[in-house]
Amino acid sequence: MQIALNLVLIASILKSIVSSLKEQKVIGLIFIGILSITLLSIIGIGQGRMVISYGILSLALFLIVFYCKSYVKTKINLLGIILLAGFLSVFLLSYFYSPAATSEYGLWKMRQFVFLAFLPAFLILIVGKLKKNEMTLIENFILFACFATSLVVLYNTFSDGGLAGLQADWFSRQSIGEMNPVWLSRFLGLGLLVLQAPRFEKRPVMVFVLSIALVITALLTGSKTVLYFTLPIIVLYRLFNSGINKRTVLSVLALIGVVSMVAMFLNTINSAALIQRFSLESGTIGMRETMMQSTWNAFIGSGTFNTLFGHGGGTVASSMGYGYVREYPHNLFLEVLFELGLIGFFLLSFQTLLAILLFLKGLRNWVFFAYILHVLFSFTSGDLASNNLVFVFFALYLVSQREKDIKVKYRLKW
Repeated sequence: MQIALNLVLIASILKSIVSSLKEQKVIGLIFIGILSITLLSIIGIGQGRMVISYGILSLALFLIVFYCKSYVKTKINLLGIILLAGFLSVFLLSYFYSPAATSEYGLWKMRQFVFLAFLPAFLILIVGKLKKNEMTLIENFILFACFATSLVVLYNTFSDGGLAGLQADWFSRQSIGEMNPVWLSRFLGLGLLVLQAPRFEKRPVMVFVLSIALVITALLTGSKTVLYFTLPIIVLYRLFNSGINKRTVLSVLALIGVVSMVAMFLNTINSAALIQRFSLESGTIGMRETMMQSTWNAFIGSGTFNTLFGHGGGTVASSMGYGYVREYPHNLFLEVLFELGLIGFFLLSFQTLLAILLFLKGLRNWVFFAYILHVLFSFTSGDLASNNLVFVFFALYLVSQREKDIKVKYRLKW
């Protein structure tokens, strides 16, 4: 099954690249380049996946330079560019006074952020506009990969002991290839969110079945995010997208059906192991709270310069008593506050504030909720380098709406 999945995912990547190049869908190609890292990790490719991602992003840059005849310049896009460029400037300047500037982690972090967070987001905003059916290309790419991955994880789980294997005293977290269970859960959550888009409303059976498969697979990874972030965000999205009408009733009934099926599945798992894994009082939660508290205490004990400009890129591990290595408090905003100070923190926060303001004034699509979902993810796991999708979805949301969209009052009625 793993070999079959590998072939399917490789074929999906190649097909999407060819389609994007043929129709010059630059933003779609950029997104494929970023998500290819996830898919290659699922396949089991550890070494070389970054090179492949850089190669795809280089193709997108080639299209922008040689084939893009015009660029969309809106106030929203320009504001997004200013915020991203400002954050990058503060980040790079911090390396002039960072004691971790020449450390292995410091250099790696700078490279990862510049090429996998800033550059893709910046290029998306430079292009400024999605082509016809380009969002469909992105949605299909995500859904196909999520569903194929889900099938193989479920197959591996039930072929390796079946339901009896779920009765162990300790919850056995499922993953695949080189993929971290937490990041696999994030990816499946993204697919679950995309599945709620209006274009799939006429396929309720497909949405129902795929939703059950994705939720169960995400739970099998043992990641708490599916319960505390993904599902609540999806409920909010369905409510905002439907209003209070017949569609809302159908959405609620479908949600009850999904929850019921998932509850039946959870009954097959050892309850003690389940509570131990997903409880907010589990050991991992306590450890991360301690790490966050240490970073916060280190920040508030800083001098004036460090309070404003931070301690420099790659230094966050020092706030927890480590050297300049890849240890972090699992909270992106707290990490930025320590390394880049109040200036960096506000530049990052203003991105979220801008997205929320645009949401309140205009188009409410799944991209906004994907952005907010990844912001929530960044509160509990990952560092600046690994939370690159926060910046990519910020840019994608800005270009997914036009100036006319933010002048139209949304139909939501409570």
